[in-house]
Amino acid sequence: MAARVEHLFEVLDRLIAIRNECSSQIFAECGLGDMTVKQIAYLKAIDGHADVTFSRLAEITGTSKPTVTEMVNRFVRMECVYRQNGAPVTAGSPTSASPKKGG
Repeated sequence: MAARVEHLFEVLDRLIAIRNECSSQIFAECGLGDMTVKQIAYLKAIDGHADVTFSRLAEITGTSKPTVTEMVNRFVRMECVYRQNGAPVTAGSPTSASPKKGG
């Protein structure tokens, strides 16, 4: 039992670390209060990989391509990610030349 509790604390520490590493600009544009830890991990992966493909993003996140497509589409609707040459790019990414703002 003690090992399970310790493992849960380790997982929680990792999740908090992921959340803290993400760009505050992305949080502001997407609404931090509405973001899940999973969504934050996706944004971090998108922001950290220039011109990442949906297939590569699925590999990075350990999910299926349809799941990645669904998540990216959700981010596009939230206007914190847009597609550039078919690849998802965060609005706060240094590689993005013209972030999508205001619709």
